[in-house]
Amino acid sequence: MQARLDHNPDVMRLRRSSVEHPYGTIKSWMGATRFLTKGLECVKTEMSLHVLAYNFRRLMKLLGMTSMLSAIRAYALILAVQKLLTTVFLQASLKVSRRRNGLSQGYLVLHN
Repeated sequence: MQARLDHNPDVMRLRRSSVEHPYGTIKSWMGATRFLTKGLECVKTEMSLHVLAYNFRRLMKLLGMTSMLSAIRAYALILAVQKLLTTVFLQASLKVSRRRNGLSQGYLVLHN
């Protein structure tokens, strides 16, 4: 690793500027202190919330508040339509499978 860095020292400078900036910003927001929770799962959750907040703040700066809220509303609408379509297709497939098995409304249909 050190040999590669010695051969191309600008790689580490680029990495620091592109990757480590968000972590430094998040650490600064946290007050450069320890995590408030204990245990790996809780710390993962806490870090995920910090990253989510970081991403929302970046999105607000890039798009502006009005555009960001419009994008969130559009995404929520897409999710609602997707859920509705999934429910409709599941109900339709249940009806088809009941008919194939001779069931109608949950009862066995007897043919004469």
